[in-house]
Amino acid sequence: MNSPVKPLLPLMLQQALGATPDVHAWVAASAGTGKTQVLSARVLRLLLLGTPPHAILCLTFTKLAAAEMQARVLDRLARWARCDADGLLADLRALGADTDDATIVRARRLFAQVLDAPAGLAVQTIHAFAQGLIASFPVESGVAPGFATLDDRGGMALRRRLLAEAIEAAARDGDEAFLADLAEISIAGGEQRMGSVAARLMAHGEALAGLALAGIEPMLRRGFGLPTDGDGAVTLAAQVRGLDLAGLARLATALEQGGKVAAGKRVKLQAWLEAADKPAAFETLCEVFLTQSETVNSQTITKAVALHDPWAADFYTEFGMALIDIRAEQRVYAAAAHAARHLRVGKRLAADWRTAKARLGVVDYDDMIVAAQRLLLAPGAADWVRYKLDQRIDHVLVDEAQDTNLRQWEIVRALIGEFFAGVGARETRRTLFVVGDYKQSIFGFQGADPKVYRDKREDFSLLASDVGDALEAIELTTNFRSVGAVLDVVDEVIATLGPTSFDSDGVLPHEPHRKTAAGRVTLWPPVLPAGDDDNEDSDDDSAPAPRAEITMAHNVAETIALWLDPAKPMLVPSTGKPVRPQDVLVLVRSRSAFSNAFVAALHEHGVPVAGVDRLKLTDPLAVADLLALARFALQPGDDLTLAALLVSPFVALGHDRLFTLADGRPGALWDRVRDSGDPAVQAGAAWLGDVLGLADFTAPYEFFERILSGTLQGRQKLLARLGEEARDAIDAVLDQALAFESANAPSLQGFLAWVEGDDIDIKRDPDAPLDAVRLMTVHGAKGLQAPIVILADTAKARRPEREAPVLMSFDGGAALP
Repeated sequence: MNSPVKPLLPLMLQQALGATPDVHAWVAASAGTGKTQVLSARVLRLLLLGTPPHAILCLTFTKLAAAEMQARVLDRLARWARCDADGLLADLRALGADTDDATIVRARRLFAQVLDAPAGLAVQTIHAFAQGLIASFPVESGVAPGFATLDDRGGMALRRRLLAEAIEAAARDGDEAFLADLAEISIAGGEQRMGSVAARLMAHGEALAGLALAGIEPMLRRGFGLPTDGDGAVTLAAQVRGLDLAGLARLATALEQGGKVAAGKRVKLQAWLEAADKPAAFETLCEVFLTQSETVNSQTITKAVALHDPWAADFYTEFGMALIDIRAEQRVYAAAAHAARHLRVGKRLAADWRTAKARLGVVDYDDMIVAAQRLLLAPGAADWVRYKLDQRIDHVLVDEAQDTNLRQWEIVRALIGEFFAGVGARETRRTLFVVGDYKQSIFGFQGADPKVYRDKREDFSLLASDVGDALEAIELTTNFRSVGAVLDVVDEVIATLGPTSFDSDGVLPHEPHRKTAAGRVTLWPPVLPAGDDDNEDSDDDSAPAPRAEITMAHNVAETIALWLDPAKPMLVPSTGKPVRPQDVLVLVRSRSAFSNAFVAALHEHGVPVAGVDRLKLTDPLAVADLLALARFALQPGDDLTLAALLVSPFVALGHDRLFTLADGRPGALWDRVRDSGDPAVQAGAAWLGDVLGLADFTAPYEFFERILSGTLQGRQKLLARLGEEARDAIDAVLDQALAFESANAPSLQGFLAWVEGDDIDIKRDPDAPLDAVRLMTVHGAKGLQAPIVILADTAKARRPEREAPVLMSFDGGAALP
């Protein structure tokens, strides 16, 4: 019986070195270079040598990566248990493992041995490892025995509650300073962002706890190079007192000889000279001398002014430059004051956050890492804990090492410290394997820092060399995912910008595994923005898309539609087959207004689209319609909700019929609907009446499921109107209904408040089988591939003279390296 798992391909030289089980290895691997293959090959070779499954610890960054790694190993072991002798020998040779009789027998038995192992194969995220560790030693790690994990949603709700309680307490106790700080933060960032600001501040409680409240702003001023005593207002008042008032009066007289511009400046200057509170009117003075871009206004001193008083031009320029310096210093004062507000508020909220978690007996993901680090490194029980772990773990493999932060690295170092302690009590060869990509550490997840990544490589290399061992530095440069045309462009970009811009050690050229595969890279001309496009610099996905981006969205959608035209389809160069919607992957830097405009454009051109890869639960129309059903069931007299339902896919009356029903009605819209003689309206009233019949006797999940899957055929109605991409949103509502019922009394009213009160994200499975165009962020698409990849906003630049979006397409079985 043959296994569906494909035979292994022979490892290349560098891959084989990384997979060698008795070698300490630090592997640099770009995406697509076979990193996961090397990881799984190393685990397989360790198992083939007789290493117990519990002695291997694989730490990954995400649950998805851990699941993929474990599945690869178990699928391979299952194949070995069932395949014929030739297939097993071919796999062993591909791995570079022994092919003697003992190894073959062991390979056949490994699947059962791993399944029978008490803890299975330890492939897990570092948070999962930390959670298991502190659960085994709760008292020693400083957490409550039997603690619960605070997930993202629970943490969001708790932070929101603590913020509200802090505001109430400050108002009750007369803490005007705290309320003033909160008000300024809200004004600067917007009230809706206060929750995310509070979440960030609470995450740094340990650092904030050591700050003295009164010393925060002086400390910041000192850091900015400002005097610690006094503030911006005091400094500005002193600087204004030192200004040359006589010179300004003389300038005002000279400006009388100028034209319209000079006359307007003279009026403002005279008003400032006569102002009682000159520091408060400082901006008026600046308007006399400076442009909006903060340069000295060259149009003020006309020829007539210069002829009347030649002194005026030099004075005007010098005085304007002095104002620029004063303004710059005031901005620094403002930055220090703004940062101080955040730290003062954060100190209060972080203390409340820490107290609340202790009272509830919960820990968040950051707490797990801190507690595990404390358990492994603090004096006392740490020696015993490390000894127990040292007796169990012989091989540590760290995946996605560029995303590992300093605290997590300290945990890894504590685990492998004895690996480099020289001759030990056991003869077992113990190894460290690390794989990552310095270039990808720029994302800085959870505090990861590329400098820390580089420092740890040097640290572990010194540990090995101190005992006469070596940490092999391995570069995987052969790319199995992208074709040569794509890799050539990538290498050219790196060469143009300078390899050290990406990695201080430089970047080796990428080599395509498929030397002869067809493919090309196309650079499309930019869509130039209009000068009055106010939203051009906005990355807010709730803001309307700029006109240039709307134009570009339609251009791209129209092009994809032409590629998919069955009458004359485009052929994928690498396969010669017609392009399918699922072959097209569109990548953007961030989820912005362009994403929504592009999805709409694809719908308009009849192109199947899976929608954006991540969106708020309440954003999709399918979710809005389902929640409207719940609101209607609770309050049929809500005319606005009923009107939305009447034109939704559930009833589908159309806007003309709705206007006829609603216009000039004497009472509630629901009464008008029930009394209508229109057959279509009567059918809708009957359908909505059945919905009302469910409201009083069903929990939220049952309410939605019976509407969607029962005789009301709600799911069919939604998918017929909104397309297959609505399926994920529908399933997300059902998932949230189950989650709500598991922790709350099952009421529709409570569920509505629960859903609408939180910013819940839906994340689509990018690998889900769906014949539709995919739209994702560049980082979200990491590890994926597609025959055609379109980069839709490559020229978005963070500068005033922003260029328009430029679009690139990679095709021919290609993907980004």
